[in-house]
Amino acid sequence: AFTALSLNLPAGGEITLYSLVGSTPNEEKLRNLLKVLRKKNSLRRKREEHLKIIGQIKSHAFTVSSSTEFDQYCQQTFFDNVLRGGMPLVLRTSRGKSVFHIYSRIHGDLERDYHYLILEPTYLSQGNEYYRDVNQNRRTGVWFFPEVEDFNMVTFFNLVQTDGYNPQVVTGLTYTAEDIRGVKKWLGGIVRDKKLFGELLEMVSRPFTPGEFIMKLEGDKARNPREYERILEELLLFCRQNDVGDLHEGFWMDHWTYNIDQINSFLAIYPERLKEILIGRKIFTFYDNPDIVLPRDKKYVLINGQVRQYGAVIRDPEKLRMIKSRRELPTQVRTKYGRGRIYQTNLVVKLLSIIANKIATLDPQGIGIEMEADKPGWCDAINGLPGLLGSSLCETIELERHCLFLRENLDELNLKGSASVNLYEELYEFMRGLIRAMKRKLNSKKGERALLYWEESNRLKERYRERTKMGVSGRERKMTVAEVKRFLDACLRILNEVFKPENKNKIFHKNGVCYTYFVNEVKEYEPIWKDRKKKIPALSHSGYPLVRAKKFCQRPVSLFLEGPVHLLRVHREWGKQIYESVRRSPLYDKKLKMYKVCESLEKEPFEVGRIRAYARGWLENEAIYLHMEYKW
Repeated sequence: AFTALSLNLPAGGEITLYSLVGSTPNEEKLRNLLKVLRKKNSLRRKREEHLKIIGQIKSHAFTVSSSTEFDQYCQQTFFDNVLRGGMPLVLRTSRGKSVFHIYSRIHGDLERDYHYLILEPTYLSQGNEYYRDVNQNRRTGVWFFPEVEDFNMVTFFNLVQTDGYNPQVVTGLTYTAEDIRGVKKWLGGIVRDKKLFGELLEMVSRPFTPGEFIMKLEGDKARNPREYERILEELLLFCRQNDVGDLHEGFWMDHWTYNIDQINSFLAIYPERLKEILIGRKIFTFYDNPDIVLPRDKKYVLINGQVRQYGAVIRDPEKLRMIKSRRELPTQVRTKYGRGRIYQTNLVVKLLSIIANKIATLDPQGIGIEMEADKPGWCDAINGLPGLLGSSLCETIELERHCLFLRENLDELNLKGSASVNLYEELYEFMRGLIRAMKRKLNSKKGERALLYWEESNRLKERYRERTKMGVSGRERKMTVAEVKRFLDACLRILNEVFKPENKNKIFHKNGVCYTYFVNEVKEYEPIWKDRKKKIPALSHSGYPLVRAKKFCQRPVSLFLEGPVHLLRVHREWGKQIYESVRRSPLYDKKLKMYKVCESLEKEPFEVGRIRAYARGWLENEAIYLHMEYKW
């Protein structure tokens, strides 16, 4: 912002300029605010108050060590987490605990309009967030605020869909009054002004925020502000918490990987509650999204003689209408294929649903997980890779971590093998089919067994997703714990094959560093005809001729640090080898003694994404990105 002014400044004189950014709901409030701001030292006092609040937030991570830099780093990191993930405020609603995160917002600069930043100009301010960012920034919330318990874990798992993906946007928390008669009687006891009473009653009958309610309540001039907290607590007892997911375009392939950290953080504080969170509570739901991932035959297209994957996700109009027709909690999956009650299950089933979807998304070489839904993973600047039928080793490694976690903790629970898990029938049949497909691959000696598994597992996945597109039947099938373990063991054997000696040259560069990303080029395909006799091709929703891929040739993309980061976390037995190979590689900047996001991308086509268009050293391209440097 720029300020224009004209003044005479004598020699040795000084002037202090204050810049304010904000909003007021009306002119009256602006005039009252200006009266306060014109008072001597009012802005200085506000600045001191501001710094005091920051100090109070940072004090939650108060650290004393031999290094003052480390002490300040810990506090600043906590503060940064709060500026994205928010500070938890535990509230009570008609349906139990609700954790409201004040200060939460999308990361990044305000001038980046593509972020669509929302900062609520109210008390208890909050904003919209992106799933990966807010999930990361709340991973340690339960460590600092044990009263949060499993709230964040449940929130992020409940945003995962039956297809293993999730909405990109996590909105601020809103509430809606359920007991209108009760809230009307209660509100009449605290508000005398009829106009204000009507406005407040109308507000709480739709989704509202606590800050919005208090700002409106300020219209009651006789009200003591010290009563606001009590009033809010009483109000929410008549209300329910609303859904927090919102739509975007496409699905990022890595978001599901952060949820296991939520479980581990919770268990670090509440280890005795393992059984309760895994199988003891049917509080987990599935997010119902009108955006669906298309099957291969509707997204593999021919462009200039090359096969590409474009427009992999569409918004289904029939499903959108069904979701919009619901009055309460519209984005939660229902039984009777969308027309029944909200389907609830336990965490084991939720994890199995994710694992099944991902083990059926391995690329044709059985190495990386495919970017099948229009978006890449953490490094979103490699945004052209999904169109090149790209895949990533990072998520393969994270899938192994999920399988190991569930397998080991099922052993920890010491359940009888004959004990069972109730799976929704669509998942049960999907898993049984995958068990057969994995068994065939593991027992096969054919050179194309990875491609055959890719074909069969994708066919099973596409059938499952078509069946669950509108919801689930609601019928459940029992799978014994012994069968679940056999499924997980088969998944682990499939994943362990990735690192077999015969795959060494496919996965590791000659300098010993593992590759992160792969391009899966289609070498053989057949057209899909709308009319075979007339040779009229079937077209995608974007207007391109559709094809069916038959054979692939995989090539690795230039080295990225992200792959070794994930490999180091899961395969600690290779730690020394991983560390030394990265240190010797172009990923290490010997002059700065720091690590780059990637090596030179000069040999890569511009089609891999905007990262290739950046100048070397700019943003993600061959730059030292502190986020990834710290992660390493």
